[in-house]
Amino acid sequence: MPSIRKQAVKGLKPGDSLSVSRIFGEEDVQRFADITRDYNPVHFDERFTRTKGFSGRICHGLLVASMISEIGGQIGWLASGMNFRFKRPVYFGDTILCSLTITSMDDSGRAEAETVLKNQDRKIVLEGSLKGILPGDQEKKVLEAMIAEGDPTNKIRAKKFGLKPGSPRAQGREKGRPYTIDRLTPKEWKEVRIIYEEGIATGHATFEEEAPGWGKWDSAHLKDPRLVVRVGDYIAGWAALSRVSPRSVYSGVAEVSIYVKGKYQKQGIGSALLSALIDASEQKGIWTLQAGIFPENMSSIKLHKRHGFRILGVREKVGQMTSGEFAGQWRDVVLMERRSKVAGR
Repeated sequence: MPSIRKQAVKGLKPGDSLSVSRIFGEEDVQRFADITRDYNPVHFDERFTRTKGFSGRICHGLLVASMISEIGGQIGWLASGMNFRFKRPVYFGDTILCSLTITSMDDSGRAEAETVLKNQDRKIVLEGSLKGILPGDQEKKVLEAMIAEGDPTNKIRAKKFGLKPGSPRAQGREKGRPYTIDRLTPKEWKEVRIIYEEGIATGHATFEEEAPGWGKWDSAHLKDPRLVVRVGDYIAGWAALSRVSPRSVYSGVAEVSIYVKGKYQKQGIGSALLSALIDASEQKGIWTLQAGIFPENMSSIKLHKRHGFRILGVREKVGQMTSGEFAGQWRDVVLMERRSKVAGR
């Protein structure tokens, strides 16, 4: 059962928050333009965008705002008013997180909500205020029946960031091909391990000599969140968290592991995966994420910076490589950290 609609069936209340994520691309803009007949050259011709001071072609503002309708449609929200405030342009390939929070509701179901849309750099691109009517008891029964009969939101696969069992997957596009982000389970371990071993072979991902078996890996990582990203029928990457200390005072501090298969790197897959991991970790109450990265791995350092991690310092010659072309070498590790603005407050 789709988690957003399931929450609507159970009943929404002030303070409840729902989220979806999407990557916008050229195909989305073309389809939106064909429907709306909005062929503004700012969306189609980079010569025109440069005259406006943009660094590239941008998405339609209302296309981006449609993510709000995506949430509203799943909960059966009947809108009576919307007010949008566009803060920043959305470029092709940007990953946008849309969060809608119910701020007030009366006994008749009339409600107000605030929405915030952020890009992969955690910068606000759009804010919105909404008024409308939430489903009553009779409407909830219809929604529940729709789900049992094969609710169309099963096809939409909108993302609830908690990624609880039965929740739909995050969806986006990588070079025009659809991808999904879902839970990592034992059945994916064979492909996950291959990606892990590919990272080990580079010499710039970890001190580990080889990927462990499932049992050892499973015991070393938190049960949730654990994520995989698929492109078509293939797993393109994975991400998970591990505790940094057994002490209860550090229960909300975890270390990030994120690996993307070489052929899928530098295509937005890692950014979408890390974004989903951050949001899922906050749902679980993790307030601080840390990452140890070899200084030679600049792409990973830049990726983490884009998602709010800061460099705390460099641990000099903290470990000695025991295998591969760097065997015997002492390696520095860049220590990075991200403090949540949501969890642990």
